Amino acid sequence: MARITLSGVSYSYGKKTPYEIKALDGVNIEIADGKITGIIGHTGSGKSTLVGAIGGLIEPDEGQVLIDGADVWKNRKKIREHRFRVGLVMQYPEYQLFEETIRRDIAFGPRNMGLSDEEIEERVVEAARFVELPEALLEKSPFELSGGEKRRAAIAGVIAMRPDVLVLDEPAAGLDPRGRAAIFRNIAEYRRATGKTVIIVSHSMEDVATYCDELVVMSGAKVIMHDTPNKVFSNPEFLVKNGLDLPQIARLNMYLREKGIDLGEGIYTVEGAFNKIMELSSKK
Repeated sequence: MARITLSGVSYSYGKKTPYEIKALDGVNIEIADGKITGIIGHTGSGKSTLVGAIGGLIEPDEGQVLIDGADVWKNRKKIREHRFRVGLVMQYPEYQLFEETIRRDIAFGPRNMGLSDEEIEERVVEAARFVELPEALLEKSPFELSGGEKRRAAIAGVIAMRPDVLVLDEPAAGLDPRGRAAIFRNIAEYRRATGKTVIIVSHSMEDVATYCDELVVMSGAKVIMHDTPNKVFSNPEFLVKNGLDLPQIARLNMYLREKGIDLGEGIYTVEGAFNKIMELSSKK
């Protein structure tokens, strides 16, 4: 595992031009080891820039990105090693599939790491299993796969490098509900089986409420809250004020409360609502 810390990190696009935009402004966070951390915020809040900095793709203008206490950018010659340790899956990664077969595509990263053919094959099979890609699909061209299968193949290509930290930027964007559920189920299983740290950027409050252990809330290039989903979603006025939606169950709970049916605080997932309703029913 690896401990990721950002200390006073700032970054601007279009520096020293009339179009300069500050994307990160003095960000200080520590990502929990071995957990799934969600990063949420309105469009333009700095989420993707933050994960780019964590993944070693963006060098901060100010501050430090630390992995296990060591400054990632102190020795530029080792930035490639950092990018192997922190696996980054950008939005719509299936557009980056380019090999003749899915097997070769998943093997691309491990091969660049200089691994033996036997080790590469072991990692390809393992990564495909994590994302539930049947072995029969590994010999197919990426163009023969569905959208959800392509997405899982692209994620497998990063998992095959066995990074200490897996970072996913909108991993289920554009997928139907079944495809979204499959992607997040695969991610949760990967974290459970490996104990690795996972960071997810998502606009879906339902997804982060269901699968994340901690949430980082961003607004105006700053981190404005970092807490458990229970604490974050227990403050709906704060979220709405900062341009964020609420999980549908949280909205339903607020509506029921207005109608005199109080399920209590911290109800923001279907499972949580079901368990609470069953608990109240058993007392009658």
